[in-house]
Amino acid sequence: MKKYLTLLQSNPLYYYGIAVFIFLISLNSYLLFILLISYLYYFRRRYHFITMIVLISFILILIFKYNETKNQKMINNITFLIVDIKEYDKKSVITLYNKNKRYNLKTNKNYKLGSYLLVSGEIKEYDHLRIPNGFDAYKYYQGKGILGEIVNYQISDLPNYNYLYYIQEKIRNIDSNEYLKIFFQGEKSEVNDDLKILNITHYLSLSGIHLYLLIEILKFFMRQFDLKKQDYYITSMLLIVCIITNYKMTILRFVVYYIFRMINRFKNLKLDDLSLLNLSFLFLICLFPFNMFSQGFLLMYLLGNAILLLRPIYADKSFVLKNVIISSIISIILIPFNNSINVLSILLSPIFLLGIIYILLPYSIIIAVVPSFSVLNIDVIFEKVIQYIADRRINFNFSIPTMSAYAKILFYTILILIFFVSNKKRIILVFLQAFIMIIPIIKIKTSSPTLYFLDVGQGDSAVYISGEVVIVVDAYKNVSGFLKSLGIKRINYLIITHSDNDHSEEANTLIDNFLIDNIIINKHDEKYRIYNKNILEVDAGYIINYKEVIMEFYGPIRRYDSTNNNSLVFKLKYFDSEVLFTGDIEKEAEIDIANYYGDRLKSNILKIAHHGSNTSTSKEILLYIKPEIAIISLGKNNKYGFPNSEVIQNLYKEKVMIYRTDQDTTLIYKDNIFYKCYEKGW
Repeated sequence: MKKYLTLLQSNPLYYYGIAVFIFLISLNSYLLFILLISYLYYFRRRYHFITMIVLISFILILIFKYNETKNQKMINNITFLIVDIKEYDKKSVITLYNKNKRYNLKTNKNYKLGSYLLVSGEIKEYDHLRIPNGFDAYKYYQGKGILGEIVNYQISDLPNYNYLYYIQEKIRNIDSNEYLKIFFQGEKSEVNDDLKILNITHYLSLSGIHLYLLIEILKFFMRQFDLKKQDYYITSMLLIVCIITNYKMTILRFVVYYIFRMINRFKNLKLDDLSLLNLSFLFLICLFPFNMFSQGFLLMYLLGNAILLLRPIYADKSFVLKNVIISSIISIILIPFNNSINVLSILLSPIFLLGIIYILLPYSIIIAVVPSFSVLNIDVIFEKVIQYIADRRINFNFSIPTMSAYAKILFYTILILIFFVSNKKRIILVFLQAFIMIIPIIKIKTSSPTLYFLDVGQGDSAVYISGEVVIVVDAYKNVSGFLKSLGIKRINYLIITHSDNDHSEEANTLIDNFLIDNIIINKHDEKYRIYNKNILEVDAGYIINYKEVIMEFYGPIRRYDSTNNNSLVFKLKYFDSEVLFTGDIEKEAEIDIANYYGDRLKSNILKIAHHGSNTSTSKEILLYIKPEIAIISLGKNNKYGFPNSEVIQNLYKEKVMIYRTDQDTTLIYKDNIFYKCYEKGW
């Protein structure tokens, strides 16, 4: 304990750095300003008050200045440099740079890194969070300094070329060396799924921890050189890595820290590593203000401080044991940012880290230069080992729901306290930490029944959760990530209304990654993908009673020529709620169902068929359903022009309240009230 306190008391820069850190995370959770005020008051004798006020005021000015750059809606004949290219199945996303402004642009054309383009077009802002615990495109790109996407554009190629991107372009075009792309360009699409299961993908993306360990090896081989020569060679290597990785922030952060450290030694400034880390943090925020909004950058700062503060634990240990402790610290600190804890992966993370840095990374570089060395198949051996371990994850993998910002703060607060208290109190804190991690699970298990209509774009996905009951209705996209964010591993019923891709694309992903008790499909649709277990083929008249839920199936009444008309139509009843799901049925099937079931169709909520197409939702069926609320699942600015105005008018005439996922994001029905994703503060 005394070691840690002495370390902190001798670091005034630490107090400024951590104050800025708390201030920045408070921007997303305003209640955390209480934490900032408490921190500033408690440590008021450790820093200079005026300096602190000036620093935070300066950060505020940077925020306002940065936000001003986002007001631009159009660009006209601006010259841009291509600084990044991400390739997907049908399109590429290129990142364009001009005078500290970055934009993305989707294109079918092949471009090279380092090329220049003359661009005109409109700037579209990225969407905020649209699914609970999901991907917030706006915040993600804001943290990368990307101000929006250029749409409706005109492009002219320019003859100029920036040769600083030559090596990056060569690496990008090496098809046979996927790990080199992952290391130097962060191509996450290339990452093996087994690595994701084990939560070790961060070890593959080149970062400060990799450089730190590589420098340790370089110093060993250069021990006959004086410090000045060592610094020269190491700094040269770091600058080359910076260029190759396109000034990746995780690399740049370490390079700045190392240069500050070198200056500190030569100028005898007597700043220790913790002060230098915080100086680097503040310097990079001033140099690249978008770092203030980057979760990755703030997390790297947190990791760096933890590794340095906990140095007394591993400082006198052997090289191998030191790396074991450091990688374990990283794994523990990253727990709040994962939806699972893989105990085996935490235990083996030091081996993964050392194997990746000292074997896989050098091998990937060597075979890029000398392809004949690929016969060693080290990458294949690595993947087989990872697959073997991942296949046994069922015994070691524990799902945890996504933590709120406040839960994360509490997690790290307790983690810090564990190192400052006596052994008896430490045991209590460990149990408290475990309890904090299971609170979200208890909350989900004891919460009122909740029905989610997920905003998945131009498709359908809905999820019902109540205690131990989990029902998924259609699975276009994002269902897997959503369920994992809630710590859910078992699905009681997966219902695929029909085989169209916009209802079933993610079905096999769910089957592979979750325990599914029953998969329900309709009898008359022969285009389903092969689902190889627990299949129930149903049609009209089938009834399922499961705990508090009753599902009555009204369609298909007969076999139709149309896949849409063969959709499962059923009513989900629980307590005093009745929700009618209609798949993509069209008027032919609607009339058959209405004539056969009549008033039995009455439901207070109607999931509108076929995304609001005029082929469905006829006046005739609405007279029997008599819905109070209608849900339309559709993509924002979709090319089909859905929802059709005729459908909207039919609903208005029946005085039905309409919710649309393209406008309202994910819709959450709980305790007879509808919430929108952003209203719940996810």
